[in-house]
Amino acid sequence: MITEADIIKFKELYRTETRQGISSEEAFECVRNLVELLRIIYKPIKKNDYEVFSNKLRLKTYGKTMPNIYK
Repeated sequence: MITEADIIKFKELYRTETRQGISSEEAFECVRNLVELLRIIYKPIKKNDYEVFSNKLRLKTYGKTMPNIYK
């Protein structure tokens, strides 16, 4: 849930970054869109997927797979 405090903070950040003001309605839409974007793209990586990625990265970097020292 987006609170009034969230809107105020976003407006402050927006003004700091762009040197332009923004209405509360525009700020609410921006925050809502940002939250929705993060909800869509954020997905925790599964342990198996991480291990597959790590092995591919090690192979690409070192030319061979190396044991995972963090297990």
